[in-house]
Amino acid sequence: MARPWNAQNTPVDVSQLIEQLERHCLAPDGSYLSKSAYSELHLVTPFISVTELLKEIQNLDSIFGLIV
Repeated sequence: MARPWNAQNTPVDVSQLIEQLERHCLAPDGSYLSKSAYSELHLVTPFISVTELLKEIQNLDSIFGLIV
């Protein structure tokens, strides 16, 4: 993960704290989201796709009258 601070000038205890946060609390993709928010977003993503698909089907139905 790219770090937005200069690791050479950061005190050791602060560097260790940041590494522990990265390891235990932050998302694995380096986005600085919490692990819980990251997990929830990944659970919701398939539903967003399904919802968008249903909207497209409804739009096609209103245009072409495909669904009986």
